[in-house]
Amino acid sequence: MRAGLVAISTAALAFGAPASAAVLIDFNNVSTNENVLFGSSTNVPSTSIVAATNQSNTAVTFTNALGLLANASGQSSTALASGVLTGTTSVLIANGFTFDAASFNLQGIPGNSLPEATSVFVEALNGSNVIGSTTLALGGSGENRIRIVGNAGEVFTGFRITLNPTGGGVDSLSQVRLGGVSALAVVPEPASWAMMLGGFGLLGASMRRRQRTRVTYA
Repeated sequence: MRAGLVAISTAALAFGAPASAAVLIDFNNVSTNENVLFGSSTNVPSTSIVAATNQSNTAVTFTNALGLLANASGQSSTALASGVLTGTTSVLIANGFTFDAASFNLQGIPGNSLPEATSVFVEALNGSNVIGSTTLALGGSGENRIRIVGNAGEVFTGFRITLNPTGGGVDSLSQVRLGGVSALAVVPEPASWAMMLGGFGLLGASMRRRQRTRVTYA
């Protein structure tokens, strides 16, 4: 009888437990409300180029050790000077900001020409931490629209893509969109907390001294 009750209780706990949190990285749609746009096109490769969201004007930095070019026409895109995007590219929002959803397109090389990437390793970032990652197979010369979103309120500071095999690439990284861009709440530094507490202590001591003061008249 007791064993049966334990089994029933265990089952009830299992059914009542919330689903585990997860970061979803796949080819499904996600709601976003800001485009990430380059202010102007560039013709000199740089390992780091800066764009901005079109609603909150929040800076977003693209980095690739091989050097990137920005294409500001239409839906902003970036690739290497060779015209193909290879290697590892990071996309990071400005310090002090986060977002709760992202989507982007990895445009395949027209005509399935070499050096075409066959897969991409995607990492979702929060600060220096990787909070979700997966490898996705890329499909031919068409679009590969990828989303990043959490199912339990996760927020992100960026994402990183690595194209495989080594040397393989895509035509460009384009149509980057973010959702839920917001500034982080400012948390006082320990020294600031100490100063605040010290100030409260002095104020309390001063009030106590005033309460003890008595005025007498002859």
